Amino acid sequence: MGCLGSNTKSGAVGEILDKLDKNWELIQQQFNSQQLDDEKKGIIKERHDALQKELNDKNDNENKLSIVKTYNGKELDVDNRLIKNQNEKMKKLFDCALELAKELKEKMKKELEEKIGKAPSMTVNALKSQLNEMVGLNPFDFLNSDFGKPLKSALEKKGLSKAAMDGYKETLKVQRKERRLVERGEFAIDQNEFPEEEVYDDDKEGESYVEKLLKGEFMNS
Repeated sequence: MGCLGSNTKSGAVGEILDKLDKNWELIQQQFNSQQLDDEKKGIIKERHDALQKELNDKNDNENKLSIVKTYNGKELDVDNRLIKNQNEKMKKLFDCALELAKELKEKMKKELEEKIGKAPSMTVNALKSQLNEMVGLNPFDFLNSDFGKPLKSALEKKGLSKAAMDGYKETLKVQRKERRLVERGEFAIDQNEFPEEEVYDDDKEGESYVEKLLKGEFMNS
């Protein structure tokens, strides 16, 4: 998907941020998680019903533990797919950001050239130095420079950051912990959490996908 265009805001930065907003709407539609959310709700209901049946039949704790471990795995599978979907959404946003960074660089270059043509002699050298610095930057470096700060800030607000992705995963963990706490009381279960078995795929290699993405490791993939 290429980046669409709209000039509803004035100035180079405003135009680019407007394009980013429009593309972000499309990206969110493309990577909608509703189907996965619904699948997870169904699994949680199945889990509750299975444990309720064990409670009604007064079966032993071994059966309950088996149910817990089975559904722990099913829930983790969906969470891993939710995280993967979020990562793919951030990759699409990042790719669009590189396109927009390239376009913003060209727009800012023209603006600086116009300023140089009109500037007093005492400021010309400073503006030329700024222009030379900008011209030497590729889209990735431009995005991470002072020139690209407005664009990068807008991307972070849309979730393209390590902190945002960590927060997304932490929310899944907190929701899981809260459900398990209620479950232990409702079904008289001693243990239904096994942290060593519930590590997200995204956290198994040290650096997460988004961390690597922001370092530029997937720019050609």
